[in-house]
Formats: sequence, C-alpha cells, structure tokens
Amino acid sequence: MKQLQEELKEHGILAYETTGTTEEKLAEMVDKMQLVSANPEPAPEPKTLLGTLLRRNLLWVALIKQKFARSTQIMNTANKLSDKVG
Repeated sequence: MKQLQEELKEHGILAYETTGTTEEKLAEMVDKMQLVSANPEPAPEPKTLLGTLLRRNLLWVALIKQKFARSTQIMNTANKLSDKVG
C-alpha cells in the first residue's frame, strides 16, 4: 500500500486521503476507481478547469462575505437589544 502511494505521489496523485484503517483506505481507492470507470470522458483542458475552479472559488467567497455581513448585522441587533434589556 505504501509503495503504491509513493509511486502515485511522484505524479501528484493521492491514492487515498483518509487516515483511517487499511480497509478504509482500500474502500476509498475502490470508490475512486468506480468513479473513474463511471465517467470515462477525458479531463477538461487545464485552462478550462482552472477557469471553472476560479469562478467556483470566487462564488464561495462572495457567499461567505454575505453570510458574514448578515451574521454581523444580527449580532449588532442582538447586542443593542441586550443593552436595552440589561
């Protein structure tokens, strides 16, 4: 198992990400192989893939900023109410 991981690591591939038991590692590897065989289409071009990932990351940043702003507004309102009560 370690030899396989080392051989794949040379190519930038992780055979498994779990840190659990050997059985869990093997199960993860089987799941990955099944995913590959279920989706045999070739990988997208690097430029397309990077563009897609960048857009996805920027969307997440925007969503997190919105949630942070809303939570800040809620906390400000809660603090004002608690100041009035206390």
